[in-house]
Amino acid sequence: MKNILLLSDFSANSINAIHYAMHFFKNQKCKFHLMNVHKMGSFTSDDLMRFPGESIYQSITREPKGKLYVLKAELENTYKNFDYQFEIHIDFDVFIDAINQAVVSRNIDFVVMGTNGVTGAKEILLGSNTINVIRKVDCKILAIPEGYRFTPIKELLLSVGPRDVIDGNQFTDLLEFMETYQLHLNVLSLCRIKKI
Repeated sequence: MKNILLLSDFSANSINAIHYAMHFFKNQKCKFHLMNVHKMGSFTSDDLMRFPGESIYQSITREPKGKLYVLKAELENTYKNFDYQFEIHIDFDVFIDAINQAVVSRNIDFVVMGTNGVTGAKEILLGSNTINVIRKVDCKILAIPEGYRFTPIKELLLSVGPRDVIDGNQFTDLLEFMETYQLHLNVLSLCRIKKI
């Protein structure tokens, strides 16, 4: 069974990425971990005062937890004929730290996220969170562009620079990915041209 971490900030783009993942992994048995990472400083004293009988954690997690339960129910209903399980998680931490902890503690095989979240900066190809995840999380990542709909993948482009080495687990993972999805591999060798 594959463990897939689905990151959601409840934006349309993150929901689209989640639906993309449902189709991408459709022929596999998967446990999907729906996770919302809530910044520690993103709540106010009003959030704590709304429900005085609750702990601080319960007060702060009430709204995102409710949204995750609704999303989980929608996914379970929409994809009921697939071999999927769903769990929800809320983390109050630095975004990258929360993802790295989840990757290790839940034995995550893939992290799935949209490329632009709630900020929706359309002039940026990949959002800053996506770039940070690609650079700082040691896991396979599916970063789904805004508005992109699933179509079966037929080809894989691997871009390599002069110092890149693909061996060990990276090479094994690449071969497994190509075999699983019956992909044709294209390799693009990148080099820097020196100005004279």
